[in-house]
Amino acid sequence: MSPVDSSPPIDLEDLIDNRTVGRFHALVLALTGSVMFLDGLDTQAVSYIAPVRHGSGVCRSLRSARCSPRRSSDR
Repeated sequence: MSPVDSSPPIDLEDLIDNRTVGRFHALVLALTGSVMFLDGLDTQAVSYIAPVRHGSGVCRSLRSARCSPRRSSDR
């Protein structure tokens, strides 16, 4: 037999709405914003560098299999 809990029920909506934004919440928000910024910066850097790298002639001078497109006869 389990004892009956006589404590009043907790109103979760009221509990969440009445909380203040603390230092932990600000830290989580700042870290999330930093990650989003760095992810966007990485994407922008690749989109800026890729055309320059593609036209640099490095692939043509090395004749690398990674750089040259595959032909159907190469398979």
